[in-house]
Amino acid sequence: EQKRTEQQLRAVNTMMRLVLETAPLRIFWKDQDSRYLGCNHAFAQDAGLTEPEQLVGKLDAELGWHAQAELYRADDLRVMASKTPFLNYEEPQTTPDGHQIWLRTSKVPLYGLDGKGMGVLGVYDDITDYKRAQEQIHQLTHYDALTGLPNRQFLQSSLLNAMTVSALSHHFCAVLFLDLDDFKSFNDTKGPAVGDSLLVEMGRRLTACVRQSGIVARPGGDEFLVLLEGLSQTPTEAAAQAELMAERIRSALSESVVLGEGTVQTTP
Repeated sequence: EQKRTEQQLRAVNTMMRLVLETAPLRIFWKDQDSRYLGCNHAFAQDAGLTEPEQLVGKLDAELGWHAQAELYRADDLRVMASKTPFLNYEEPQTTPDGHQIWLRTSKVPLYGLDGKGMGVLGVYDDITDYKRAQEQIHQLTHYDALTGLPNRQFLQSSLLNAMTVSALSHHFCAVLFLDLDDFKSFNDTKGPAVGDSLLVEMGRRLTACVRQSGIVARPGGDEFLVLLEGLSQTPTEAAAQAELMAERIRSALSESVVLGEGTVQTTP
């Protein structure tokens, strides 16, 4: 009977180790001081180690992601103190080679055979590609692919927000609309590549003029929009401020531009 029990325990242990190593997740468990008690190979490799046993007894502060050690410790304490799981939350991690990745993590209280709390059990998967895809979708949805400036959709939402703030603060906003003179002729004679370079430079100059006082957007073609916020509470003063910015923009965009081997000049 004792031999049969030992064989059953060995079989269960073997099965548990097989589950830990074949699960498409990083799995780890810690004691109440947040020292590692064990992990699977996938987690050990993320830590820059070759075997799970090398992680036993270590703290997060001793590993490649030491910059996030306090954050991870706070999560551990939260789970242990509340005795409730903390599931599917996203957090950053710095890998041993210095790259930042994103994780989706879950932690649950870990109990011993006596039923007393002994630490936390955690699992996570790497969602870096998912986060990058989200950022790319956001970039494509809200920003112009050529200049990197906000597009019309982004500006519309910003305008609604600016109008709300303006109604509360009683400071005026202004919207400036501009395009480049004879850009179609320029684009036809110089070629689309040079035309694109000119648009990128005009966007850069516009951004430099506006700085922190507003938003520059490119709805398309050779058109640009500028949203100015926080102008005077007096209509005439606000109009004068907007006009001053318009003149600054006109002057900056009228300066000659070196493109390739030649110098060109355009006016807005």
